[in-house]
Amino acid sequence: MNCPDVGRFAGSSDEYISGINLIPVKLDSMETSYVGYFWLNRDTLYFSDMYYYYIYSLRPDGSIIGRYVGRGQGPGEVKDFDISIPFSGGYYLHSTSMHYSYIFNSRWELTSQSPIYWGGKNKEGYRRINNPNPAEPIFYVDYVFSLLHDHHMQLWDSTHVAVFISTGLPKLNAYFNTGLYYNYSRILLLLNMYTGEVNRIFGRRSPVFLEKSNLPTMDNIGFAKVADTVFVSFFPDSVIYMIDADEDRAIGKFGRQGRNMNTEYVTTQTVEEAFARQKEDWHTLGYYTYLKHDEKRQLLFRSYTQGAHSEYDGLQIYKDHALIGDVDVPKGFYIIGYLNDQLIGAIDDVEIKELDLYFYHVNFEIQNASAMTPQADTEVKDGNGLLTGENTFTNYENKLFLFAGR
Repeated sequence: MNCPDVGRFAGSSDEYISGINLIPVKLDSMETSYVGYFWLNRDTLYFSDMYYYYIYSLRPDGSIIGRYVGRGQGPGEVKDFDISIPFSGGYYLHSTSMHYSYIFNSRWELTSQSPIYWGGKNKEGYRRINNPNPAEPIFYVDYVFSLLHDHHMQLWDSTHVAVFISTGLPKLNAYFNTGLYYNYSRILLLLNMYTGEVNRIFGRRSPVFLEKSNLPTMDNIGFAKVADTVFVSFFPDSVIYMIDADEDRAIGKFGRQGRNMNTEYVTTQTVEEAFARQKEDWHTLGYYTYLKHDEKRQLLFRSYTQGAHSEYDGLQIYKDHALIGDVDVPKGFYIIGYLNDQLIGAIDDVEIKELDLYFYHVNFEIQNASAMTPQADTEVKDGNGLLTGENTFTNYENKLFLFAGR
């Protein structure tokens, strides 16, 4: 993406985040599979269960307010969903496996449901499947990498949601004819919540995919819309790109390498080879996972995995395009948002190590950046191919996260 570098180093007037403290809040007992995610709607915390399809509303102390939806075909039930998005009139639930959506009002009453019409209802574009045009929505589908619902789909405006898209057509995919795919395929699609129809598709993939060549297992993004700008982070790329939300053009970029990341990405030559090593790559390698904008403090959070060699993930914090913090966090940790002015987060415990659910109060340790000396923005690797993070500050001391009261 051709765009100016707007990144900067933290100056003497910037505050620097040197550590993070996590204080657990245990949820009351409830019927759950323990597989799911937390999200916020105004001043209420919710938990979406990804097996029973229950959605629980919760108080700040972890007690339960109510339970809604559920798996089934009865009144107010759904067959499947993996994304929950609140909007001014109620709640939007989206199923990426069924390409289907549900609208609930503010009282959790099902008011409408609809299939997703990727390229229009007549599907005429499929006649050109062997000569696809990357600008046509019909050739794309939604794609979800993790349970972090706003990782791949977010509210765009009062009518639309934005969703990450990909394609695996014989003539347009990440495995063959990669020049066409990585140069011209789109990454985001605007979907009408009420009709299931596509408004437009936009955005391009990072040049890192062509530079490193054939990294289909890393073909994923995190994004966050802030006013008229969309911030996009690609899994194998340390750069955060800024896209004009209306004009579909890159307007800036910034970002620093994460610490202690295993970036020994393996290129693949066939679809079979890529699928065979996809799970291994996601487990063993380091990559950037999601973006989250903090409206209250005007911060941008970016999470990343360090790799199987590390006990931790990393969390970067940016302010005005400058990195002001890069701290270790538990594996699977993510920022939820503000609950009664308290920043909270959670841990995506995919292995279900314990039969309790927690969210966490998030408090940062802050110091002045005046004593810190910025280094050149270069990628530094040790003998094992791990990024050492020497492109941040010479005397930066990362304080590990602390658990309290658990």
